[in-house]
Amino acid sequence: MKNFNASFFFEKKISILNPSLTQENNYTPTKENYSIQIFPEGGNLVAGQLSKLAFKITNQFGKGIQGKGYLLNEKGDTITQCNTSSIGIGSMGMGSFTFTPQTNQGYSLSLTTNDEKITNQKLPNVFNKGYTLSLGNSATDATSTINISIAGLQLENTNVYLLVHARGIVSHTIAGQIINGSSSLTIDKNTLNEGINIFTLFNQAKEPVCERLYFNYPKNVIETSLELESTVLAKRRKVNLQIATKQAMNGFTAANASMAVYKIDSIQNLDDHTIQNYIWLHSDLVGSIENPGAYFQNVNTNTLLAMDQLMLVNGYRRFKWENVLANATPSFKYLPELAGSIITGKMVQKGTNTAVKDITGFVSMPSKNTLFKAGISDENGHIQFEFPQLYNDGQLILQADSSKYYAHKIEIDNPFYTSKNNSQLIEPIILPKLNKEIIQQLNSNIEIQNHFKADYLNRFQAPSLDSNAFYYKPDYTYYLDLYARFTTMEEVIREYVTPMTLSKNRGRFQLAVYDDQNKRFFDKAPLVLLDGVPILNMDKFIEYDPLKIRKLEVVSRTYFLGNLAFNGIANFLTYDGKMEGYELDPRATLIDYKGLQVQREFMAPVYENQAQIDSRSPDFRHLLHWSANINTSSKGKINTAFYTSDVPGKYAIVLQGISKQGQPLYKEITFIVK
Repeated sequence: MKNFNASFFFEKKISILNPSLTQENNYTPTKENYSIQIFPEGGNLVAGQLSKLAFKITNQFGKGIQGKGYLLNEKGDTITQCNTSSIGIGSMGMGSFTFTPQTNQGYSLSLTTNDEKITNQKLPNVFNKGYTLSLGNSATDATSTINISIAGLQLENTNVYLLVHARGIVSHTIAGQIINGSSSLTIDKNTLNEGINIFTLFNQAKEPVCERLYFNYPKNVIETSLELESTVLAKRRKVNLQIATKQAMNGFTAANASMAVYKIDSIQNLDDHTIQNYIWLHSDLVGSIENPGAYFQNVNTNTLLAMDQLMLVNGYRRFKWENVLANATPSFKYLPELAGSIITGKMVQKGTNTAVKDITGFVSMPSKNTLFKAGISDENGHIQFEFPQLYNDGQLILQADSSKYYAHKIEIDNPFYTSKNNSQLIEPIILPKLNKEIIQQLNSNIEIQNHFKADYLNRFQAPSLDSNAFYYKPDYTYYLDLYARFTTMEEVIREYVTPMTLSKNRGRFQLAVYDDQNKRFFDKAPLVLLDGVPILNMDKFIEYDPLKIRKLEVVSRTYFLGNLAFNGIANFLTYDGKMEGYELDPRATLIDYKGLQVQREFMAPVYENQAQIDSRSPDFRHLLHWSANINTSSKGKINTAFYTSDVPGKYAIVLQGISKQGQPLYKEITFIVK
């Protein structure tokens, strides 16, 4: 995902309250600043051609503002009136109008907001020669066809080509010709792909010149049903729920979904950004979308107009046509992390930023499972390590294997994507008045839950990890507690570790491993590890307390790891896997690193009998149930259950997911707990 821009990332705004600072009026409105954006249909304004323009007026937080005003020429004369649309789903600050621009003329849009503030914006330049692309009224009515008008001023008898695709799936490729300054095409709406369709016009040289979006409402939607025994329930009660997913005439269909059951009130309400809205709108459009669910409620002429304005305003520039037409193989900087985290960095000379090549680097995270990787820097100093089992937060130990003391170090790249384009201010949360008591009650409930139900809140699903080290199975294993415990590491190695020998050369200890295949000792040092961390100074390791060592594993053969070869391996493992009491090599670098998050398990009290119901243990849950994996059936309804808490109020059940055919599904119902 990092190979592309951040518009492909899923985003969601989360509001955080500090109840100790909450007052009745917790937000003092700031002075509003407005700006207008203008979007010609197809992208261009051409003199003498009837053109449709969409506009959006927003405040400094990107929120649409209601306004009305005029289109003016450069003399200040009024060309036409316009205003933002209020069409049953509230004003999103969007509107549209049509006019015919003239050559050598400049135009501006002047809008007046409800607070009587006037905002002006110049229109894009008018071209004397060029193309326009228009879908006309057929984009905003319920007719079964789309009439496409193509105008080419001063481009008589030239060929044009229209490409229609949705998410890379091409539905139409049509050739036309500019005759008497225009060309007309017709497409059956039923032949378009569901969702956002992109109409791209190419000129005779097959260069893209215009682009326009059209939303084709999905017809084969998933019908989801949630059936409760009653809409009014008692506290501490088991609630049985039936779930079914159907697809039009095909009957029941299988789907995978998640389900949340939570309390809704003046602070926490239903989320308007659902999986359906995300797949049909957010995933294909750039920019923010206000109240996205409203575009799918009571689809009529007004809703179609609002959707068309959204298509014109939010545009589509997620890819560059020049790259597509060049037919060049895409270049990806970041590899897909299919097996686990990929840690990348750069090998540099210490004290400088000079990259060095062909230097072996090690990265470790002390653990009972021997988390160790090695690599060699390339000609640009880049080095990378793939970790399949890197979970939770921890410390990485980085070392460079260098013959010169303090010669090199590894600088790890930032694993996170850093966006440089997100300058949008976040709109402050405005709470309803007289909510202080509600917020204090919410806070009390959370504190009580944290105190009495901590065991429910902090349970995580243990990941399925391979407990074997990277070399899988050692040739020799020594559990030191099964032998006489010696007081020095030198005695341990000399007395009963037969495949290793310890000697001194020029006053320094040297360790060698016996090569079982060639029946001799290796003439070079093996890879020595302590809880997965390479030991580069044997003299220092010999002084380590052997009573802290639980196990020794020896690989008595040449071991190949990528493009590296080790003359045997000696892996010393402590009882806690944390290198207790061992002082790291001063050449090592320690960094805090965030690994994969462990999945949290949802736990809740069970009220199956009267004794459980009468328990005095408080249950102030607002989230009654959460399941990340609910599988509906193609054979009929499925059953699930959850338990209400001690907190009365209105609750929502929200189910959303994907059907077996790839269609998004969403359903919400509410009930009352008394």
